Amino acid sequence: MGWGDPPHEGYEARLLRDGRLVGVSSADTDRESTGYVRVVCTCGWRGGRYRDPGLNPDGRRWWPDLDAEAESDAAFREWRREHMAPLVDPDPDSVLTLGSDAGGLRHFLAGQPVHAGTYLELRLPDDRWVLIRYEWSWDPTVRPRAYLALGARGEALGYAELVEFTLPERAELRWPAEPMGRRL
Repeated sequence: MGWGDPPHEGYEARLLRDGRLVGVSSADTDRESTGYVRVVCTCGWRGGRYRDPGLNPDGRRWWPDLDAEAESDAAFREWRREHMAPLVDPDPDSVLTLGSDAGGLRHFLAGQPVHAGTYLELRLPDDRWVLIRYEWSWDPTVRPRAYLALGARGEALGYAELVEFTLPERAELRWPAEPMGRRL
């Protein structure tokens, strides 16, 4: 139908003269159309009004000079920015941002500098959090790395295997509730 997946599938619905919104174009909706569409979502959310790329009752385009692709793209961007982003994008305070301080270029989390070897918590599915160690090469073209300790018989003695991986740009992180000693 449009963008996204149920229960949040966005699309352009034709605005009819009686105020109804319909997601299909037909000869009947051509006759009843106002010349506008609204960006909507299957969950009930309603966005702004855009020019209808369809036909008027006379069988001609409502807006002959309309760049239909640009208009549809603007509708999509509104749906994504105003409706979906607050539902699915990470909180800005929970992702690493690149900046600089007196020590030079570095990542920040929730406004605080993150130093190599810092322990952070990484969000997993079902709101589970796991402790990782952050490392970065100070190369802005390379994403930071994370180290996750696996469980093992010798973990109490500091002998545990580590899994190393690149931290994705949208990885959600937080500062541990308790200060961390040398753990990984």
